[in-house]
Amino acid sequence: NKLKYEQLKVISSIIIQKYIRSRLSRNEMNRRRKELELFKYKWLCCRLIQKVFRGLLGRKKAIQQRLHLIKELQRKAVINIQRVFRGYRGRLLTAIAKALRILRKQRNNAAIT
Repeated sequence: NKLKYEQLKVISSIIIQKYIRSRLSRNEMNRRRKELELFKYKWLCCRLIQKVFRGLLGRKKAIQQRLHLIKELQRKAVINIQRVFRGYRGRLLTAIAKALRILRKQRNNAAIT
């Protein structure tokens, strides 16, 4: 009878240990799952922050490139306007000089006759 009681105690303790170990392992798995979910969440947050920041840098660089392009186009336009104006001024001065030569020639011819 005492032997049966000892066997029953051993079997009972094995069963209790089995249930406790299973409960502990389930708790550990739940903790690890939550830890993994938190890691994934942090990872996604980091990716989102990087995406937004890189987009910001890209837009800033694009704006700078556009401003540089606009300045370059303005510089070329100024050079072209100066070229046209200087050509016009040169032709005008040449026409005035030619008219003065003609007037001086006429004045000299009138003074001679």
